[in-house]
Amino acid sequence: MSNLSDFLASGGGKLRYQEFTSSGTFTPSSTLIANGGQCYYELIGGGSSGAISGQSSCGGDAGDYKEGLITFPDTTPVTVTIGAGGAAVTGTANTAGNAGSASSIGALATASGGAAPPLPTVANNAGGGKGAGGIGFFTTDTTSVLDARGGVGKNGKAGGGGGTVQTYGEWHMRAVDGGGAGNYGTGNVTATSATANSGGGGGGSVSSTGGATKTSGAGGSGWCRIVWFE
Repeated sequence: MSNLSDFLASGGGKLRYQEFTSSGTFTPSSTLIANGGQCYYELIGGGSSGAISGQSSCGGDAGDYKEGLITFPDTTPVTVTIGAGGAAVTGTANTAGNAGSASSIGALATASGGAAPPLPTVANNAGGGKGAGGIGFFTTDTTSVLDARGGVGKNGKAGGGGGTVQTYGEWHMRAVDGGGAGNYGTGNVTATSATANSGGGGGGSVSSTGGATKTSGAGGSGWCRIVWFE
């Protein structure tokens, strides 16, 4: 049983759920424990912020997206920690993003935060950040087709941040499902932050003309949902 649909089909009684957009406490009810203490959960770590580079930049990685079953042993309250998104960075070039923080449900489940995006080692080659559904990528050809989308997410969350690439002009693309968009240094588009509680990665930023100071997009904070029957 690996998804919410399977869990719902297997249960009985009244459906309950609790969502966490900030850290808090989950207290299992006596009825839940009497029924075996089993719950379905979704948990997302905080996304990382995008990087800043002199010619092309990477978007931030999304936080891990975890789902599955956990069993509470008794009615003791359990701390739910919601990871923070990586803070945006400001600079002229070669500034790495900040990693996101992990989210957890006590010692029962943990979703890691997104890793800080690396600085590109090859000019004009910076894919978007990793997301729950795949990794971003970069391509180019003689017709100036550029693509720096972040990895797609799931259910509107955990998308990787968009990177920024530039060869013949500028190109910026927004990642789906909570990730931020990248920007190019001479354009008037600002790198955007990931959506709050999406765990998405922030957009990358480029500062190539005159060493202008730029700011990357911040990572999105994490999220948690616990579902059970009573």
